[in-house]
Amino acid sequence: MTPRKMWLTERQLAVLTLIGRGLCVKRIASELGIAEATVHEHTARIYRFLGIASRTEAAVRACHLGLLGPTPREECLSAENARFRAALSAIAQEVTPLPRVEMARAALAAEKDPAV
Repeated sequence: MTPRKMWLTERQLAVLTLIGRGLCVKRIASELGIAEATVHEHTARIYRFLGIASRTEAAVRACHLGLLGPTPREECLSAENARFRAALSAIAQEVTPLPRVEMARAALAAEKDPAV
């Protein structure tokens, strides 16, 4: 009995990556310099190996495996988080928190003199 292959070949990973990017069979064949029939064969083996049945599932799996790099949503969230952290940092530099003693004195003064 031959041992089961533990992973996809480099060519199959390349096909899976291009499927994940939304390329059609003809374009994948052109990009990789192989025949369309070969792309179909690689695709069938990928589907069998991953236990999937469609290009959509293949694209999702390619994304989960990190073959597509960061998604536009992840890049957007990363940029948004960076802007948020920068804004918080700027606010923190502008606002100097009072020590507890100063806050307590201010509270006592406010109780004694309601106009303050």
